Amino acid sequence: DDVAAFRNKGVVPVGMNFTTVALTFLNIASTGSISLLGDSDSREAFVRNFMVTLSKTAIFHNVNALVVDDRFKKLRDCESYGFVRQYTADPAEGLALISDFCDEVRRRKDDDDNDDIILLVINSADLLRKINADKNDSKELALAIKSAAEAGAFIVLSGIDNQPVGFNASELLKAI
Repeated sequence: DDVAAFRNKGVVPVGMNFTTVALTFLNIASTGSISLLGDSDSREAFVRNFMVTLSKTAIFHNVNALVVDDRFKKLRDCESYGFVRQYTADPAEGLALISDFCDEVRRRKDDDDNDDIILLVINSADLLRKINADKNDSKELALAIKSAAEAGAFIVLSGIDNQPVGFNASELLKAI
């Protein structure tokens, strides 16, 4: 049953529940976003495995991905995956890709004819800190996160600082 479920659009296996020995999944067609906390090696391993799994099951998902990496280019291999539309490790290009993604989410929100899933992977803690510091960028990405599920989009945020979200926190941190 589990294997057949992964042939459904957007259903991606991500692990196993060791108590029940059942596969666990993430539905990128309806969830909207995932924020990864923890040590950087674990976050990057999850994102790499997630992208490899998508590359092997892309035929079922119809995904178009934008990948914004950090300066160490730890997700560089993703650039060669057929479903990755754009990859960058340049911060300026990354901000432009994120802005374009947010615009596309706004456009798609009112369009019921979204056959594909657009995926944004942000694997740069420095860039996320920069977005958090800019009120407009933070608000734009926060709105995209809130609208992602209904717009046929999914956002992976790897590199979020594990910190308390206070009253004066950015819109992005409040949305996460």
